Amino acid sequence: MTKISAALAFLAVGVGSAYAQAYCSLTIRIVDGADKPVPQVALRLEEAGGRVIQATARNGEFNACDLGVLPVTVTVGSSDCDRVTVENVPLGWQEPRALKIVYDIHSCPPDFPPGSLTCVTLLRFSDRDSGGWIPDVALDPPPAGASGISDLAGRLMLRIPFRQEIRARAVHVGYIPQEVHWSCDRTVTREEIIRLQRSK
Repeated sequence: MTKISAALAFLAVGVGSAYAQAYCSLTIRIVDGADKPVPQVALRLEEAGGRVIQATARNGEFNACDLGVLPVTVTVGSSDCDRVTVENVPLGWQEPRALKIVYDIHSCPPDFPPGSLTCVTLLRFSDRDSGGWIPDVALDPPPAGASGISDLAGRLMLRIPFRQEIRARAVHVGYIPQEVHWSCDRTVTREEIIRLQRSK
């Protein structure tokens, strides 16, 4: 074998060895409070250089194998419900890392799954003069996304599908009906206090 062919053979072996050392940068496990895999949840990973990976983690696991060596930020869930963010997750060259995140998906109401395109508004009805909470306030007509009437603390939960709106009146015996209007142009969770005036 000539010197040139021997050198080429050495290079071929070297390249093969480099590829054989490929590794997965980060394995993310997502479990609930009972340490069981979360079946499906939105995930966002951001590298220090600004590159963003957005995906759905299925069966409690997601592999991000093509990362660099600078720390990353991992976010699980959406802004709608119980989002968890882990910053400065360390990485290393040819050092596979594992990250375990506890995400309490059960804290989200069953009709409001994480990432659903819904606006959530908690209405809080109070007496304009006394400031006290008013129970049993209803919306007329009753929207499909409302939880009935306000509770003892004057609270009524309202859910509006994305790009839809609700127009109704807040009504209660002894109070002047008040027009209310909500629209859902972006998915948010908010609270609103509505002060009702007693009728003369």
